[in-house]
Amino acid sequence: MQNYRFHESDRAPTPYRIELEVNGQIQHFSGVISGKGETGPNSDIQIAEFVYDPSERPGESRQSASENPLYANYQDDVIIRQWAGIISPEHILRIEDPKSIIDVMLGALALVGGQRSLDGYLHDMRERGQQDLRQDQALSTLGQLASSLSMARSQVSGRIPLVPQPGSTTSRSRRF
Repeated sequence: MQNYRFHESDRAPTPYRIELEVNGQIQHFSGVISGKGETGPNSDIQIAEFVYDPSERPGESRQSASENPLYANYQDDVIIRQWAGIISPEHILRIEDPKSIIDVMLGALALVGGQRSLDGYLHDMRERGQQDLRQDQALSTLGQLASSLSMARSQVSGRIPLVPQPGSTTSRSRRF
């Protein structure tokens, strides 16, 4: 593992957690990288060493978590819950149809970059002759993201009235 560069001004040690699956065996590792602020090859640390032999790989049967608890952490709801602990839920894009991945990615880039509103992006999709089903999928996937971005970009004009604090004598009405 290597820390290519710091994105923050302080060069604090960076904690990591890794889940590694080799031939059906899952291992978990955690620790700290760049303990002394190092980056690039100077920050290299070895996490694990293993030999992969394809002949030892377990069968590729699609089992549910109830059939094989080894795969319980790979269920969509578990993964989404893990991501929601890191980023806000409206930034988690659930894509139901893999064919709509490109549409959703382009839409997310246009929305976040401020080049298009969701309505504008859906209009662009119609202009490109995109199927109604794909437009609906883009709308349902990008809806929460567009809403949160719209609220974040909202501006208030005029004066916002002050809310009197308890015990404050500054209020608009008085009781006698």
